[in-house]
Amino acid sequence: MELEKNKREHAARFDEIAEEYDEDKSDEYVECVSYVIELANPKESDVVLDLGAGTGVISLKLASRAKKVIGRDISEGMLDQARKKIEEREVSNVEFKEGSFLEPNLSQKEKREIDLVVSNFAMHHLDDKEKKKAIEKVSKLGARKFVLGDIMLFNTSEIKDPYYEPEFDDPATASYLVKSLIEAGYVITELKKVTNQVGVIAAVKKDKIHEN
Repeated sequence: MELEKNKREHAARFDEIAEEYDEDKSDEYVECVSYVIELANPKESDVVLDLGAGTGVISLKLASRAKKVIGRDISEGMLDQARKKIEEREVSNVEFKEGSFLEPNLSQKEKREIDLVVSNFAMHHLDDKEKKKAIEKVSKLGARKFVLGDIMLFNTSEIKDPYYEPEFDDPATASYLVKSLIEAGYVITELKKVTNQVGVIAAVKKDKIHEN
């Protein structure tokens, strides 16, 4: 019940700021977006799942390179902004619906189709146990690669000015995320440190490393 309550609170918070969300993004966020897209590097035949898709920034950037992009977010306000973008830009291979890391709201057909999973600046809203469960859930989808950009701590002793909001956010250490990914059957292919508090991890399923 606590997880559901937290999800509702986060969704309501992002509903309130959805219309202004894209207006003032930090350099760290922009750099993470760039790295996630670079490391995702989808094939033309790929179906991509974007978890925590927000206003659709990454989904839309990947849409021109992939067969299809499935975007999921817990905030209807953010999804409304994402849908406006695909309508304005006449993008036909992106679909946005409500969904979360632990309940991604996917049909059986969609689960079978997904080749690549991406997420940017979303997982830090979960506590560490939930992050581990989320990574396991992603792993079970069978996609060959997971690219995770997020607030992640590289040196906890040096955090005097948190990049995140402690009352809302619960970032893990980069080492915890790496360990959780390895335990879920992934091989880490890239770990990019943007700052001491922000980074991007690319991980490929051990049994699909030859497909990457």
